[in-house]
Amino acid sequence: MKEANKYYKHSGAIGFFSPILMTVFGAIAVALLGVIYGYAIYYIPFIYINFFITCFFGAGVGVMIGFGAVAGKSRNTAMIVLFGLIFGLLAAYAGWISKFYAISGQKALIYMPMEILNILQSVALKGDWSIFGWTPKGGSLYAIWGIEAGMIILLSMLTAAAISHTEPFCERCKKWIKNKESFSALAPVSNPDDLVKRMEQGDFSEIKSLGKSNSEMGVYTQVELSSCPICNNNHYVSVKLVQASKDSDGSTKKNETSLIDDLIISYDTYRMLKLSLT
Repeated sequence: MKEANKYYKHSGAIGFFSPILMTVFGAIAVALLGVIYGYAIYYIPFIYINFFITCFFGAGVGVMIGFGAVAGKSRNTAMIVLFGLIFGLLAAYAGWISKFYAISGQKALIYMPMEILNILQSVALKGDWSIFGWTPKGGSLYAIWGIEAGMIILLSMLTAAAISHTEPFCERCKKWIKNKESFSALAPVSNPDDLVKRMEQGDFSEIKSLGKSNSEMGVYTQVELSSCPICNNNHYVSVKLVQASKDSDGSTKKNETSLIDDLIISYDTYRMLKLSLT
């Protein structure tokens, strides 16, 4: 098990503008993607495609909230997830408004909760769609609608949190650390679990001694160093195992396994690794 206190983690600071930016970005996503989602669900009669449309809808809202969180310099994961929950709910609601507007032929904009509930009850009596001769109605249809809404909300929350965790933040300079150097195609690590333990204990000898891999195909190690270029006070190292292969069309396919994510290191270790790997 990794020692969490030796890795970067968000401070929990909210960021003064982040609630405003997440609200603005979230509202834009709900309005634009909600219209697209409602029309797509209505005009595309394939339940399998609708499943992916629903996933993209929820993830799209989450991405926008995540962008707002990053732009507002939020390091508070709980708040970001809360905004994902709120706008996920609004997105599901907006999707129904958009779908009913499409059904009416752009003649009736129904947005009051009781009106939407009445329509849903009416649709549930006769069903909304069929698959393999089965038309879900009543409780079955309500359950499916609930799953769809749950997917939108959950994906909005998870994606927002994931987007906001892509980079460390320098609390002294109040900036995201984007200064990164990647060293690829290094020889594969012999024992990944042992490497993690040794690096957490400050032993970087194996990483220092990694030579170049014989090929950029197959398995190789990738090391990434990051630091704050302004104060030069925060330094991190990340390590991945990469499985590279060729597809049938000749393009390169890579599967990455993260071993170390933003392990905190000293300036001297940062310089030593940089010199060793260059």
